[in-house]
Amino acid sequence: IFTETRRICSPSTRFAVETCLLNRLAQLAGRPLWQLLRNPTLTAPPETLPTSALLDPNSTEVIERAQHLFDAGVRTFKLKVGHRIEHELDLLGQLRRRFGADLRLRVDPNSTWTDEEASKLQAVNDDLHIEWLEDPTEEADTWHDLECSIPLAADEVLVGEEPSATFLDWLHVGVVVLKPMALGGFSACLDWARIAERSGRVVSVSHFFDGPVALDATIQLAFAVQSPGITPGLGLHDGLFAWSTSSLYASTDHIVRPAFP
Repeated sequence: IFTETRRICSPSTRFAVETCLLNRLAQLAGRPLWQLLRNPTLTAPPETLPTSALLDPNSTEVIERAQHLFDAGVRTFKLKVGHRIEHELDLLGQLRRRFGADLRLRVDPNSTWTDEEASKLQAVNDDLHIEWLEDPTEEADTWHDLECSIPLAADEVLVGEEPSATFLDWLHVGVVVLKPMALGGFSACLDWARIAERSGRVVSVSHFFDGPVALDATIQLAFAVQSPGITPGLGLHDGLFAWSTSSLYASTDHIVRPAFP
């Protein structure tokens, strides 16, 4: 299947086609799709995985939203930053002080920060304890020169690249974020996941503001390749407002291991 689908140029189209084909194979086998993708030598994944939530630092209600999600059981927040760094650093500090050591914070400037701005985060990280910094600056070839002890994560920078350990070494990253809608389906994500695992890197599966079908397919991938002890970048999101979410494998604070295709 993957030999044929690799010919499809559009990443989202390839993801859709692979979802259809693999789901049909899973139906014929009477197994959930994640079992077709997971290394059979590994033990079964847990029955549930925790979710994470995206926070907008520019929202006037960001603290209230964070409190609501924390009360509902969410412990991992990702902040999309890159507009007002002093405000964003202050907000990160507020979140850490408010929710304490139980909170995991991830920072994603979407390649908009300068080296100096990344250094500002590093300077206050002893208080913030950031889990990882994702796609920090536009010049990926300088990431290895950043004076930053925070683990670096590769997300959108992987789009269009051939999966290779050499590329990850060049980026100097320890975390590989997999979005099948952006990278090109299960095939590309499995390639990156194998490389990450062999080189001792963390794999975190995430959404691309997917609709319900794509999100459920991405959840199947998470139970196949997600690194143990790491919260995936999955859960309900604002892009699902047009659909009912009652039948999804995702809820506010956890995703459920699929039992069916």
